[in-house]
Amino acid sequence: MVESLINPTTKEWDQEFLQHLFDPESIAGINKIVIPMSLTQDKLIWMKDPKGQFTVKSSYRANHVSHLNVSNAGVWHNLWKLKLHERLKVFLWRIGLGALPTKKLLAPRMGSHDTHCHLCGATEETDIHLFFECPLSRAIWFGCSWSLRVDCLNLSSREDILKFAFDPLPCNLLQVHNKKDLDMRCTIQVALTLEAIWNLRNLVAHGNADINILTTLKGLELKAQEHVKNLCIEEKVNSREPSCWSLPPFGTIKLNVDAAVYNECTKLAVVA
Repeated sequence: MVESLINPTTKEWDQEFLQHLFDPESIAGINKIVIPMSLTQDKLIWMKDPKGQFTVKSSYRANHVSHLNVSNAGVWHNLWKLKLHERLKVFLWRIGLGALPTKKLLAPRMGSHDTHCHLCGATEETDIHLFFECPLSRAIWFGCSWSLRVDCLNLSSREDILKFAFDPLPCNLLQVHNKKDLDMRCTIQVALTLEAIWNLRNLVAHGNADINILTTLKGLELKAQEHVKNLCIEEKVNSREPSCWSLPPFGTIKLNVDAAVYNECTKLAVVA
């Protein structure tokens, strides 16, 4: 009971008893609780929330705080503002959070001692190694349209990876015309290249696929062109003046269509 933690003589928390039962963080939280002069009913308080209320969100944050290397909230804010496909945003978020299941991360959980990189097999597979230190990954970066030497970037943390994705242009290009558009295109290229390396790693790890750098580069360039094209179309649509609904011409019929797929059949419904 709570009263067992209170010194009956001094009416203060029994520090020796607290040291015996709790970790330093819990002791600090208990000491912040003011002991009332009169008896009150006990209640549960979640110390990870300012209001003392337990929520799944606060529990998730508390559980992942030790794994979260990206501590700057502005980094996450910049991530969600990027004009990227939501799939790529989530992928960059997983990198920053340290949630990608690399061999280094999975080995202690799976009881495995093999942490060698799936692509090169020479070094421990961490996110930094996989994306920027592995010889095959470096070949992909150098083989893409901008021939990037990632060994000169000195990226050492997940936060560095995200910052590189947000602002990949070197200093000598800061004065180029329409830098904002060029920044966005480079960010798309970086995000898609990271995804291409991860997809290649998964094909090798789970599908026993042969590594073909040229095929990877060709697919990467096609994806980049498609992404930039869709971005340009989206910007043109957003730049138009908002249109107002108007009554369609007499005799027009609107069709609402929906479909459902079952094991035995597929059904199509049309409402005119």
